[in-house]
Amino acid sequence: MRKAIFTALLALLLLPMTAEAEWRNYETEWDRSFNREVALALAANNVRGCGEFKHKRHIKGGSEYLVYCTADGERWRAYLVFAGVQRVTGPFEPHPMFD
Repeated sequence: MRKAIFTALLALLLLPMTAEAEWRNYETEWDRSFNREVALALAANNVRGCGEFKHKRHIKGGSEYLVYCTADGERWRAYLVFAGVQRVTGPFEPHPMFD
Protein backbone atom coordinates (compact mmCIF):
# COMPACT_ATOMS: atom_id res chain seq x y z
CA MET A 1 0.00 0.00 0.00
CA ARG A 2 2.76 2.45 0.95
CA LYS A 3 4.63 1.68 -2.24
CA ALA A 4 1.54 2.42 -4.37
CA ILE A 5 0.95 5.74 -2.60
CA PHE A 6 4.61 6.69 -2.94
CA THR A 7 4.58 5.82 -6.64
CA ALA A 8 1.42 7.88 -7.23
CA LEU A 9 2.83 10.89 -5.39
CA LEU A 10 6.12 10.65 -7.25
CA ALA A 11 4.28 10.55 -10.57
CA LEU A 12 2.28 13.66 -9.62
CA LEU A 13 5.45 15.50 -8.67
CA LEU A 14 7.31 14.52 -11.85
CA LEU A 15 4.46 15.24 -14.27
CA PRO A 16 5.05 19.02 -14.42
CA MET A 17 8.79 18.45 -14.93
CA THR A 18 8.06 16.00 -17.75
CA ALA A 19 5.80 18.52 -19.50
CA GLU A 20 8.46 21.20 -19.09
CA ALA A 21 11.14 18.88 -20.49
CA GLU A 22 8.90 18.08 -23.47
CA TRP A 23 8.23 21.77 -24.00
CA ARG A 24 11.94 22.39 -24.40
CA ASN A 25 12.21 19.70 -27.08
CA TYR A 26 10.21 21.69 -29.64
CA GLU A 27 10.75 24.96 -31.45
CA THR A 28 9.60 27.98 -29.48
CA GLU A 29 7.20 29.45 -32.05
CA TRP A 30 4.21 27.87 -33.73
CA ASP A 31 4.46 27.49 -37.49
CA ARG A 32 1.07 28.07 -39.10
CA SER A 33 2.23 27.46 -42.66
CA PHE A 34 0.94 24.42 -44.51
CA ASN A 35 3.14 21.39 -43.92
CA ARG A 36 2.57 18.69 -46.52
CA GLU A 37 4.23 15.84 -44.61
CA VAL A 38 2.21 16.59 -41.46
CA ALA A 39 -1.01 16.81 -43.47
CA LEU A 40 -0.28 13.47 -45.19
CA ALA A 41 0.46 11.76 -41.85
CA LEU A 42 -2.76 13.11 -40.32
CA ALA A 43 -4.76 11.92 -43.34
CA ALA A 44 -3.06 8.48 -43.36
CA ASN A 45 -4.13 8.03 -39.74
CA ASN A 46 -7.71 9.20 -40.35
CA VAL A 47 -7.37 12.17 -38.00
CA ARG A 48 -10.49 14.32 -38.29
CA GLY A 49 -11.15 17.86 -37.14
CA CYS A 50 -7.94 19.37 -38.47
CA GLY A 51 -9.31 21.99 -40.81
CA GLU A 52 -6.64 24.23 -39.32
CA PHE A 53 -3.41 23.13 -37.70
CA LYS A 54 -0.22 24.61 -36.34
CA HIS A 55 2.98 22.75 -35.66
CA LYS A 56 6.33 22.84 -33.90
CA ARG A 57 9.23 20.74 -35.16
CA HIS A 58 11.34 18.79 -32.71
CA ILE A 59 14.56 20.71 -32.04
CA LYS A 60 16.68 17.77 -33.18
CA GLY A 61 15.12 18.08 -36.62
CA GLY A 62 13.81 15.06 -38.38
CA SER A 63 10.13 14.57 -38.96
CA GLU A 64 8.71 14.72 -35.43
CA TYR A 65 6.18 17.48 -34.78
CA LEU A 66 3.92 18.65 -32.02
CA VAL A 67 0.69 19.49 -33.85
CA TYR A 68 -2.40 21.31 -32.60
CA CYS A 69 -5.56 20.84 -34.69
CA THR A 70 -8.91 22.58 -34.67
CA ALA A 71 -12.08 22.37 -36.69
CA ASP A 72 -13.60 25.58 -35.36
CA GLY A 73 -10.63 27.78 -34.39
CA GLU A 74 -11.48 27.52 -30.69
CA ARG A 75 -11.17 23.92 -29.47
CA TRP A 76 -7.70 22.54 -30.08
CA ARG A 77 -6.47 18.94 -29.84
CA ALA A 78 -2.81 17.95 -29.61
CA TYR A 79 -1.04 15.22 -31.57
CA LEU A 80 2.50 13.98 -31.89
CA VAL A 81 3.19 13.40 -35.55
CA PHE A 82 6.08 11.31 -36.80
CA ALA A 83 5.73 12.32 -40.43
CA GLY A 84 8.60 10.24 -41.78
CA VAL A 85 6.84 7.01 -40.83
CA GLN A 86 3.30 8.49 -40.96
CA ARG A 87 2.63 7.64 -37.31
CA VAL A 88 0.37 9.82 -35.17
CA THR A 89 -0.34 9.59 -31.45
CA GLY A 90 -3.21 11.39 -29.80
CA PRO A 91 -5.45 13.22 -29.50
CA PHE A 92 -4.32 14.80 -26.26
CA GLU A 93 -5.55 17.84 -24.38
CA PRO A 94 -3.42 20.86 -25.26
CA HIS A 95 -0.99 21.81 -22.52
CA PRO A 96 -0.85 25.52 -21.51
CA MET A 97 2.95 25.39 -21.56
CA PHE A 98 2.85 25.01 -25.36
CA ASP A 99 0.70 28.10 -26.03
